[in-house]
Amino acid sequence: GRIQLQDALAGDVQRQVLPLDLQLNELSTLPGSDGRYRLAAALDDGTQLDWQGSLQLQPLQSDGVLKVRDLTLAAVWPYVQPHLKLAAPAGKLGLTVPYHVDLKGKALQLGSQGFAANLQGLALQAPASGSPLKLASLTLGGGQFDLASRRLAIRQLTLSGAELATVLDRQGRADWLAAIPPAAPAKPAQAKADSGPGWQLQLPAITLQDWQLRATDQRFVSPLGASLTLQRLQASLAMGADGSVKLDKATLALRDLALASGRQPPQARLAALDVAASSADLAKHQLLIGDIQLRGLQLAAARDKQGELDWQRLLRRHPQPAAATATGSADKAPAPAWQLRYPQLTLSDSQLRWRDATT
Repeated sequence: GRIQLQDALAGDVQRQVLPLDLQLNELSTLPGSDGRYRLAAALDDGTQLDWQGSLQLQPLQSDGVLKVRDLTLAAVWPYVQPHLKLAAPAGKLGLTVPYHVDLKGKALQLGSQGFAANLQGLALQAPASGSPLKLASLTLGGGQFDLASRRLAIRQLTLSGAELATVLDRQGRADWLAAIPPAAPAKPAQAKADSGPGWQLQLPAITLQDWQLRATDQRFVSPLGASLTLQRLQASLAMGADGSVKLDKATLALRDLALASGRQPPQARLAALDVAASSADLAKHQLLIGDIQLRGLQLAAARDKQGELDWQRLLRRHPQPAAATATGSADKAPAPAWQLRYPQLTLSDSQLRWRDATT
């Protein structure tokens, strides 16, 4: 079979579905009649869809597994673009979603156990500047979702092989922020019905590895450029129904950090920065930073005949407009002070160079 789809709400998106393979066994609307079905289809952009499961129409109940392979991000971008003003990206997405749906009770029962996703070859560009965001792979496994208990858990989330660059303009605004549409005018406040407890989120194993990061800051007369390699970041994140946020077992490994002015060679380098296991609890205002190891620092400074340091020139900024005066209630209680654990700091294999032309 063959189906032609057209969606005017998404900018007159058209999709052709072929070939279409549909199997229906024992379709019935009678209560207690479960049918087993399989639907397989291919879109004209190469996306492969496969669904297998059971379906009862009265009341509506269904259990099954939906699989999507090679879904191009560009195909669904017309639905995203009203909320994110970026050109259609490269990249393909795969999904495996076991699910359960049940409408026989007063409330919808919707859940998934063991859903997974895989994204390959993501590539985006910031508006105007063209700063890249590339991600070789994103893998997500062991996902659990339950609507009734408002719980989302993802056993493992890994983002590997990324490149991210950004440019800050003279007002300090990042180029990527131009992709966010202006906020809609605020509506008059209305009383909200009690929506119950908040959502729970559990991410026990987050990993970022092999990220190349660059930033250019145009607030300086000679734009400052910073670059580094995020070799590895691991952490566990949990958000409670009460809004609490906890970060645990966080470790960080950075390599090849550099700071340069304009097109000059880097003025400062750091070969490695490692942070041991750290944790944070936002509700308790508690931050425990693990021991920090710095290795291979190379820092140079010089003073000219007029007594001016080269770092003064490097850090000279463009004039900035006067900051707006903050308004707020004078009776507002101050935020609780943070509790900090100061880490041990170790510096090794480093060089400091100083040149003084006044002597």
